[in-house]
Amino acid sequence: MIKAFGSSWLAASSLAALAAGAAVPVSHPVFPAAPMTAAQRTEARAAAAAVLAMTPAEIDRWIVLKSSFDMVACPHCEWPGGRRDRKDYWRWSPDRPDELHCTHCGITYPDPRYPLSAVQETVDPTGQVQRFPYYPGKDGYRYYLEGRLDNLRKQHLEGQALRLARLYAATGEASCARQAAVLLERFARAYPHYNPQISRCPGSPRLLEMPILQPAEDGLVTVPPFGKGSPGRDDGAYYPYWSNRRGDGWNGWFYSEMPIGLAYAFDAIAASPELDRLSADLGRDVRAAIRGFLRDTANYARSYPPYAGNMDPSLIQGFAVIGRVIGEPELVHDALRRLQLILDLRFYPDGNWEEGAPSYHAQTVAGLRAAVQGPLKGYSDPPGYVGRDDGRHLETLDIGKDLPWLGETARALEAMTLPNGAHVGSHDTWSPTTNGRALPRPPAAPMPSHLHWGMGHAILGTGQQDTGTQVHLHFSGGYGHQHADTLNLILFAKGQELVADLGYTHTVLAPYVRGSLAHNLVVVDEADQRTGGTAPPADGRLVASARLGRAVQFVEAGGEGAYPDRTRLYRRAVALIAGPDGQDYVLDVFRVLGGRRHDWVLHGSADVDMSLHSTRPSRPHPASLLPPGTTFTLWPNEYGQNRQGKANLSYGLFRNLARGTADDTVAVTMTTGDGIGVATTLLGLNGAAVFTGELPSMRRACEDSSRVLDYWRPTVMVRRDGDDLQSVFTAVHQPIDAATRRLAVERLAAASDDALAVAIRVEGDGFTDIHLCGAGQTTRWHLPALALEAVGRYAFVRLVDDRLEAMGLADGAALTCRGQALDVRPGQVVEVQSTRADEQQPERWALVVRERLAPRPADLEERVVVRFADGMTYGLHLAAIVDEGEGSALHLRHRPGFTIDPDGTTRMTHHPRRTTPTRPECTLPGGGVWERQPEDTPRTPANRNL
Repeated sequence: MIKAFGSSWLAASSLAALAAGAAVPVSHPVFPAAPMTAAQRTEARAAAAAVLAMTPAEIDRWIVLKSSFDMVACPHCEWPGGRRDRKDYWRWSPDRPDELHCTHCGITYPDPRYPLSAVQETVDPTGQVQRFPYYPGKDGYRYYLEGRLDNLRKQHLEGQALRLARLYAATGEASCARQAAVLLERFARAYPHYNPQISRCPGSPRLLEMPILQPAEDGLVTVPPFGKGSPGRDDGAYYPYWSNRRGDGWNGWFYSEMPIGLAYAFDAIAASPELDRLSADLGRDVRAAIRGFLRDTANYARSYPPYAGNMDPSLIQGFAVIGRVIGEPELVHDALRRLQLILDLRFYPDGNWEEGAPSYHAQTVAGLRAAVQGPLKGYSDPPGYVGRDDGRHLETLDIGKDLPWLGETARALEAMTLPNGAHVGSHDTWSPTTNGRALPRPPAAPMPSHLHWGMGHAILGTGQQDTGTQVHLHFSGGYGHQHADTLNLILFAKGQELVADLGYTHTVLAPYVRGSLAHNLVVVDEADQRTGGTAPPADGRLVASARLGRAVQFVEAGGEGAYPDRTRLYRRAVALIAGPDGQDYVLDVFRVLGGRRHDWVLHGSADVDMSLHSTRPSRPHPASLLPPGTTFTLWPNEYGQNRQGKANLSYGLFRNLARGTADDTVAVTMTTGDGIGVATTLLGLNGAAVFTGELPSMRRACEDSSRVLDYWRPTVMVRRDGDDLQSVFTAVHQPIDAATRRLAVERLAAASDDALAVAIRVEGDGFTDIHLCGAGQTTRWHLPALALEAVGRYAFVRLVDDRLEAMGLADGAALTCRGQALDVRPGQVVEVQSTRADEQQPERWALVVRERLAPRPADLEERVVVRFADGMTYGLHLAAIVDEGEGSALHLRHRPGFTIDPDGTTRMTHHPRRTTPTRPECTLPGGGVWERQPEDTPRTPANRNL
């Protein structure tokens, strides 16, 4: 965070303050334009030729003195949901400036079938009555097609103004500066006539007749305080949350109000004598008018409190650029304050963005970096200037150098990327397929593993990225753009996402895509998971994480906060096993206690077609999975509700359903046309039924609501019904291609004191693996046939040619097989007394405990699990245990993420910044690993224990 990384550029000034808002001379250009090559100049001249030839009257016709609309639907299009409030299918060309062509249905407007036969009259902020003709739709929608054309012409000339200004900067051609000045002056003259408008609404764009907020004497409006209310509700904003005046940008939102491109254009020509000549011709100060226009747009954005959200980087850039160009230092200070708020409050301590959605993480970090490396870099306040709100004097800003935190956030994002370059599809994250982009082949590089210990997302990988296997277990909370996806599983193997999370959509399927049934998890009582809340936290929690030598990576997470009123236990354990000669597989154990119906769901790829085959006899299931009397109809738009009474409407999407029993082992394969896919073996459960069918895969519809039911993917659902259910779903997922030999999977008869424990044997080509997976670290096991005894959460034994090859134990106390006892590091649970969390001293990051623990270096990937009083957890990467006073210090490889007050109050240092009243406890899981070494390789300590 900024305040933690030194402040050579943030000096509290003792200088006499220069009044904010006073005229500050600016030496233009503030941002020198990049030089152009001869070829670039020729290309720019050709592109600008038409606008250079425009007369003032033509410019006036293209930049009208009234509002225009960026988001207007096509009256000829008919498809579910309409999509008319989000996606723009219009194509427009400056060569035919009075025509609109719809790329969806092919109509070209004007069209006599859709006359603009109605008119809305609105009083603009100057008091003039403006007329807005429209075609009245049959459902009351107002098609402002002329207003859409006005907006397209205006936006085109905004881009041309910047092109002309840059051409002037490169060539010195006065005609370019003159025409750019004419355009800018017209934009400045038009802006006072723009009504605030709301475009993002189910119906037509809406103009508001309301006074414009007037600035204070220094020319700036006062920014409402941060943290009051929620966005759009009692937050102190003057204008509606979903509004702007210029009618441009994403969703017609205030975040797009500041025309950064026009500010750069003005900067490039501000020193040109052409502005003096134009001022003389018009009889008014053109420079002052343009500066006033840019200041007014900034004031509109400043009328909202800082929300410190994923769109705020656009404001940070806008305030920084406009503030520097018009000589308004307070705007630069505003940008810096917003930057600090985001970095201080909105990232998890592991560097992930608060929403847990890589798309929004990428958007936010890219915007912050652009501001830090662009308009903020090198800035200095005028001599004696002190910020009105922060009391600071800025000197030679170089935030990037002083702020390694930005680099950490970038690395966290990189770790949330699949081997094919796509972001992991958690929460609202776009897939390249959804956006119509091809997926590249993964590189022949090592497959990464990573634990996002702050957000809650585990990645286990083995082999190479182009041929190996990677499995994801997601357990983050919901803090915006969330899905009901706690304990969701993603499987990437053989170069493809074989078990997929659909990601983000604005289509009519959005209610389904956000819901639990669209994910690979257990749906309880056909209800979507709870995605927010603190009592208890809806966030998932890490239970255990371990690497057991070369063969095994294990993680377990709990998500009881997803169904707090339905379940007492909701937990998933996942182990990725590296088999000999690439025979990799995933062990998947999902335990649920509570509820009356458990639906274990597994979906195939969302990028390519797959076929499904099952070994279990089944018969067509013609009936809908919706309750009797409930009829499924597609949602009207992305804002639809997924529940109708007690029914989860997503269940009505199933097609080609078949049903069989799952009392015994169920084996299913989902494969692409070239034989790549996943073979899943699910151990039988008493009274269970298995459904196979298809659900929409959505991505290849490329955000066209009329095509979302053209693409489907196979789905397997295993269902159990009963009162206060207790289910343990145990599956093995094997990535396959046409040449893969299938693994043999069976349940083992094992004596255990744990009713939720499972014992599994997996047999491959030349090896046999034994897995013992219990519900806790004290689970006891006895398998006489293998002379195997164990105490622990998870134990692994590998036999090769009937010879003991490897043993591993995660979060346990003992493991013996065929007379060989594993050397087990004992586990301990201790209370954390204090932390060392100084960002200036990362080498000292540690947990301090009262107990005297055995000093030692940490084992490979060793994690200590910190559990807070509210149930949330951090899985911290241990570096070493050392003596400290009468107790011990657990040195960490990263920040602890929390501090402890003398009275025991515990405070998270990063998002979600929870505070709990008592000290947390810290679990050092017991465990160990043994692997047979080649005869000529000495045994090493690193091979002894995990």
